[in-house]
Amino acid sequence: MRMPASQSWIALLVGALLAAAPALAAERIAVIANPALEDTLSREEIARLFLGRNGSYRVYDLPDRSPLKARFYEKLLGKTLAQVNAERARLAFSGRGTPPEELISAKAVKSAVASDPRAIGYIDGREVDETVKVLLWLE
Repeated sequence: MRMPASQSWIALLVGALLAAAPALAAERIAVIANPALEDTLSREEIARLFLGRNGSYRVYDLPDRSPLKARFYEKLLGKTLAQVNAERARLAFSGRGTPPEELISAKAVKSAVASDPRAIGYIDGREVDETVKVLLWLE
């Protein structure tokens, strides 16, 4: 028995959405903090922290070779890694900033954030669990 054309299109659309769901989840990046952190931070405050104006927080970053890092800065700041690194160098040279501490992997960032109540980092949205809290979702 054949489905009517309208039902076929609906079934096709639902199938396509289900197939795309893992890819869409992979595009979400979570800016995370330790669950004990009571502060709320705006997107602008988070951007300043990751540019090197760390204040009283420990800010963790990934190495430049990480594809997640490039996506993170594009989504947060609308800048390439080269532009971010140039801005950080300018701030460091002027004595007004210190780059975030680079850790080897997103797993290491998540672990460091989970163990330090003043820590902030970012991970793939699929890696969020109860050991960290999300300060900001980047889509």
